[in-house]
Amino acid sequence: MRQQSWDNLEILNEWKRRYPKQDPIKLHEQFFQTKLLDPAGGQYVWNEKYESMESTMYGCPAQPKAGPAELNVLTGLRHGNFGITFEPQGLRARAEVER
Repeated sequence: MRQQSWDNLEILNEWKRRYPKQDPIKLHEQFFQTKLLDPAGGQYVWNEKYESMESTMYGCPAQPKAGPAELNVLTGLRHGNFGITFEPQGLRARAEVER
């Protein structure tokens, strides 16, 4: 998960380099209509010392952080109902989970 988190740093740093006065996370969301998320649930913030974006959970390659011991997304899951329907123009998926 650390590597997944760090994989987002390259583009965020590029946005920061090209548009230094704008928030690189918001820029990425504006350009690609998708928000880059830290897989551990942290945030991406600017590290002035290393002049790089970093994860609040995993840091950056220049200054790694331990991160959470273990994340289990299934913890507390009580029930799940999943389905897929094929339609003329594609398919429709539905998922329902109860914690």
